[in-house]
Amino acid sequence: MNDLQKDYCELLALTQLYILREHGIHKKLVTDPSSLQYFRPWQSQNPQNSVSPSVGKEAPSNKNIPYTPPTSITRSPITSQTPQLNPKQNIDEKNNSPQQPLSQSQPQYPTPAPKNPQTIEIKIPSQEIAAISPKTAETKPIKGSIHSFSLEPFAKPQKPEFDDISNNLKKAFPHFSIRDQIPSDENAQKFKNAWLYEQLIPPIILLSFNDQDKHLAFLKNIASAISLSLAPARVIAGPAMEQEKKWDQILNTPALKLVIASDYGLYLMPELMKYYKEQTKTAKHFLHQTPLLLLSDLSLYLKEPQLKPLLWRAICTEFNASCKINLS
Repeated sequence: MNDLQKDYCELLALTQLYILREHGIHKKLVTDPSSLQYFRPWQSQNPQNSVSPSVGKEAPSNKNIPYTPPTSITRSPITSQTPQLNPKQNIDEKNNSPQQPLSQSQPQYPTPAPKNPQTIEIKIPSQEIAAISPKTAETKPIKGSIHSFSLEPFAKPQKPEFDDISNNLKKAFPHFSIRDQIPSDENAQKFKNAWLYEQLIPPIILLSFNDQDKHLAFLKNIASAISLSLAPARVIAGPAMEQEKKWDQILNTPALKLVIASDYGLYLMPELMKYYKEQTKTAKHFLHQTPLLLLSDLSLYLKEPQLKPLLWRAICTEFNASCKINLS
C-alpha cells in the first residue's frame, strides 16, 4: 500500500468517525428524493432502521446497485493507562481484520494526535535589514548627492509698511485721526471689573499703610465694631492698591460711604493723593467724592486708650453725615 492509498484510507476513517459522532447509528435524517432513491437499497436490507421521505413519492428499489455494507471501527475507550495510537496504524489494522457489522452502541474513538508544527526559517538579506533599522534615519547625507540638504530657520518677518495706505486714508478722510499704535484697554478693564468691586467694597473701608501686627489688629477691631453697630466695614491694604492703581475703581463705588485712614500713611501714596480734596471752610476731607476721616498715628491710640471713645464718636458722626449727604 503506497502513501496515497494510506492517506485515502485515513480520510475515509476520519469521515466515518465524524458521521458517527455527529449523527449516530439510529438517528433519522431528512433528505431529498434523489438521495433517498440512491440509499434505499441499503435501508431495505436493514429493517431496523426506517427512513421517511421528506419530499415526493417513494422511489422503486434498485436491485442492480451492488451492496457494500459500511465498515465499523471499534476501539476501547482511552484511559490514562492506554497509550495513544497513531491513526495510520489503526487504519492498517482495520484493513487486515475481517469486517464486522455496526454495533448498536455508539463507540468511542481516539482523537488523532496533532502533528508537530514545523518551524520555517526566513533569511533576510543584510541589505534589507539595514534599510529597515531606524539608524538609517540618523545617517548624514553624502555631499554632492541629490538628497543632501540642510534645514535653516525661517527669517524674522519684517514689519509691513503702511505709509502709502495711511497717506491715502488721510487724503480721503481728513476729518478722521489715524493712530500709529494700538490704544490701551485700561479703561475697558476698569469697566469690566467694576461689578466685582461693587460687591467687595463695603460702605466703610479702613486703609492700612503699616505692616505692624499691633496696628493691623487695632484697625480690624475697629472694623468689627463698625460692622456690628453701623454698617459693614473692612480693612484694605493701601500699598497693594497703590501698586495696582485701582483707587478709582474703589472710590467710584456707589456703595462706599466713608473712608478711614491715618494722615501720615495717606501722604505716602502719590496715586491716592490725586483724589484728595479738602474744604478749608468746613475742615472736611474727601477722597474723590467720598468723605475721609483722618486719624492720628495709630501708636498714639494704643498708648493712650482714653482716645478710643473720642475716635468712636468721630466715626459715628462722619458716617451719619455722609448718609445725610447721600440722601439729600
